[in-house]
Amino acid sequence: MNVEAQDRKKLVAVVLGLSAVIGLMLLAFVLPSINSGPHELKLGIAGPVQATTQISASLEASKPGAFDTETSPTRMPYVMRFGIATWSAESPLMPPALTC
Repeated sequence: MNVEAQDRKKLVAVVLGLSAVIGLMLLAFVLPSINSGPHELKLGIAGPVQATTQISASLEASKPGAFDTETSPTRMPYVMRFGIATWSAESPLMPPALTC
């Protein structure tokens, strides 16, 4: 075997190897987007019963199975359970949120 034949085999091996690596890297970025989006995302909705029911039904109709909604007449159960900040028209120092 001459030197040119060996160089060609090495070149083919490098090109095929790099093609495989690049293909795997592309798959690593593309595959997660196939099942992306919310799945049973817990969402607490506080407000009057009629409004919270309407919001829950609207969320379920637009994205079935995406949100696991829980309703309450006040926001306090969510603040106590999760220790989260909430916003409303009564708290002017914080930005307004969707309130019922």
